[in-house]
Amino acid sequence: MKIIAKTIMVLCVSAFTLLSSACCTQRSTVRTLTPEEKNELLRWSLRELGKASQPYCWRHSYGRGAGVPVNACPEDQEKDAGLCYRTCEDIGRPGWKGVGPVCWPRCPSGFRDDGAYCFKPDSYGRGVGFPWKIGDKAFDLGNARKRCERKHGEGQCEKSGAIYYPKCKEGYRAMGCCVCSPRCPSGMTDIGISCQKQSKGRGVGKPMKCKKGQAYDAGLCYKPCKENYHGVGPMCWQDCPSTQPVNCGAGCATHASQCADKTIRQVLAPLEVALNVAMAVTTGGSGNAAVNAAKASAKTAAKSASKAVAKETIRKSTKTIAREMLPDIRRKLTKKLHEYSDTIADEVCENAAETLAEAALANESPDTKDLLMTLDPTGIANVADVFTNPKCGFDEEPPIFGR
Repeated sequence: MKIIAKTIMVLCVSAFTLLSSACCTQRSTVRTLTPEEKNELLRWSLRELGKASQPYCWRHSYGRGAGVPVNACPEDQEKDAGLCYRTCEDIGRPGWKGVGPVCWPRCPSGFRDDGAYCFKPDSYGRGVGFPWKIGDKAFDLGNARKRCERKHGEGQCEKSGAIYYPKCKEGYRAMGCCVCSPRCPSGMTDIGISCQKQSKGRGVGKPMKCKKGQAYDAGLCYKPCKENYHGVGPMCWQDCPSTQPVNCGAGCATHASQCADKTIRQVLAPLEVALNVAMAVTTGGSGNAAVNAAKASAKTAAKSASKAVAKETIRKSTKTIAREMLPDIRRKLTKKLHEYSDTIADEVCENAAETLAEAALANESPDTKDLLMTLDPTGIANVADVFTNPKCGFDEEPPIFGR
């Protein structure tokens, strides 16, 4: 029994150790971040919140050069008269020449190619020949053949009618008694002055394509666009990001109804919207009593003669507004900060909330803005940098530090 009890205890301890290890490794451990790294994370979080708040944005674009005409065929096809055809070899006629949808044999050297015919080269005569002569044996042309062979070589003469003639040279054949005409190649029909070719169809031609590594658009070939862009003629346009998924031509929007109105305030007056939208980005613009009271308190304090009191009041107002923003900011950002510890993720969300709260208060009055600039000049600058750029953003993961 004691042995069984010890065994159970060991198993329990091992299981507890494994579970503890698994729990502890759910999030990556990172070192303490430097101020520069924290600021970069803050700017990333503001970009994320800013993209989510833009109802409309202009796409990024760049030129990719003038298009060139479509001028290529697949590797196993050949180009003819602007179309692509199977090669003659591919249809079982190696050495033939393709002309449009038909393959024809090539004409031999010296023949003129007339399309469906090969025009023969010049014929030549083989002289008057060697007839029977007085003194020869009657009705015997033996001596005539000998006279011909003495001049043209043994076995190089042939009889036509009652006369011997030299045989036609290689590649020629006798036409009548006295003329040697070029022979037609095997498979062609001799029609006298020309040889009629055989033919074989190779199918209907297909339109040419762009060369490998080119992109087709409206009849022309262009350099392909880089990732997250698509081509329209000589321009590459950014794909709409997930935060503004609706295609509006040169822009992108969160809803189709916003495509029709190109005079959205955010596009025409981005700085003004940057300060007004700081609350809307996380609370939907609704706010609550505590937020409204904090904004009113900060606005009143900014006009106070005591700047020290005003600064403290504005700090407290910022904290109040940031607390109301924080749950929604966590919801939007934490799932993208999974590489960081809970502590760092919470700190990034809190910094983003405070920066947006400052921007919201900065729009209350010039006095409030002046005081905030003395408290945290980089906070307003960070928000302005994000919200004053109406260009579409790209889906972006947070920077990773401390690995």
